[in-house]
Amino acid sequence: MNDVEQRLTTLILAAGKGTRMQSDLAKVLHPLHNRPMIQYVVATAMAIRSDRIVVIVGHQTEDVRRALKSYPVIFAEQKDQLGTGHAVMQAVPFLEGADDNMLVLAGDTPLLTAATLKKFVFEHHRLQAAVSILTAKMNEPAGLGRIIRTKEGQIIRIVEEKDATDEEREIKEINTSTYCFHTPLLMEALKKIKPMNKQGEYYLTDTIGILRDQGDRIEGIIATDPDETIGINTLAHLATAEAWIDARKKDGSHLSVI
Repeated sequence: MNDVEQRLTTLILAAGKGTRMQSDLAKVLHPLHNRPMIQYVVATAMAIRSDRIVVIVGHQTEDVRRALKSYPVIFAEQKDQLGTGHAVMQAVPFLEGADDNMLVLAGDTPLLTAATLKKFVFEHHRLQAAVSILTAKMNEPAGLGRIIRTKEGQIIRIVEEKDATDEEREIKEINTSTYCFHTPLLMEALKKIKPMNKQGEYYLTDTIGILRDQGDRIEGIIATDPDETIGINTLAHLATAEAWIDARKKDGSHLSVI
């Protein structure tokens, strides 16, 4: 159990269909070394001693539930796919009155290690941030949200590539879709986000600008190994992830949850 002042809820976003996987199978159920990738994410959340794990389900809800039947998780359902912010809103009934911190993980990022997430959460506590964002430097950031900073290095906001200007698309620092929020501040910020984007969706990333505008502390923590942070969006990404795990097994530094 974490210390009282450092209680941690981990929220895992696992509601998406994953159309780019060219399969009828929900993205998070695609096998990675013969295990559904969502199991890696949940097992890592357990390894960092999360006090509570909430999984947001949507597409093929019952199949995802079955894949996690032996794991100590709570499920919240996102019936309509209206964005990441909307997904987190579905967990609000489980979070009312909580005064802890909340780690948000994407269900399609199975390579993040417990060591990386422990360090990330530790830095979030140390810096006393309202929200910390795990970022990565990518040589080829196409398709990924970009981190927008001031000249002094302070994060202003995150912009999705589809909404980015040509200049913003040149930025190499990307959002890994991994966050740590102070839960009460997130609950208030969620009430203020609006679907003012080309997709008509509620972006969780919009809470970053809201928190910044009200004077709260925003921190960006760069991942040591950017390869850990890749999201599995295509079958090619899945093959890359399998090769990454194989390489780690050979050098003795493989994922602790395998």
